[in-house]
Amino acid sequence: MQDESISFYAYSIFNLTRSVNKIPNLRYAHIDKQLVEWQELVPTFTNFNQETELFYSLWLEGLTDYKSVDREYKKLIKEYANKTGIAPMGVVPPNVVNISSIPWMHFEHFSSQSGANKNNLTPLITSGKYEKVGSQLQMPVNIKIHHATVDAYHVTLFFKILQRFVFSVLISSYWWHITTSYVFLHNKETPH
Repeated sequence: MQDESISFYAYSIFNLTRSVNKIPNLRYAHIDKQLVEWQELVPTFTNFNQETELFYSLWLEGLTDYKSVDREYKKLIKEYANKTGIAPMGVVPPNVVNISSIPWMHFEHFSSQSGANKNNLTPLITSGKYEKVGSQLQMPVNIKIHHATVDAYHVTLFFKILQRFVFSVLISSYWWHITTSYVFLHNKETPH
């Protein structure tokens, strides 16, 4: 894969989104006080503006294969590189999985607050810096989900699927290992 000059972040976004979409419980949302299941989620992901040192959010639709995702990702990054708004593409689609990366830091656990919407069922995924450990490259991945629709079983399934997708490709002569963590959100307003 190195010979193809791929974006590792785009590769991660592609595999994280494929993994989430394999699990119906991760595709639920509240719309007009009704529980709905999206047919698929599209990734909204953060990108860093090095000039302003601020992040902005973009998204990709139509994730059919990695190469087309990589091309579209690179096109979006170039097109929106100098924008200053938090969502320069406009209104974010309702059926998203939020993906972000902290490529400067390897972590054991990560947690962020998702705002005031207590009934938000949207998965939040954060990956960190990958490191070489022996003959493996290890990358931390954290998923924050809502316990109203997702249990430990579904989180475990997500990580197993992600690991299988990532293991299906040998990168730089190292096997990838995903280090995992997750956060369950609870509140009294959302029925289990």
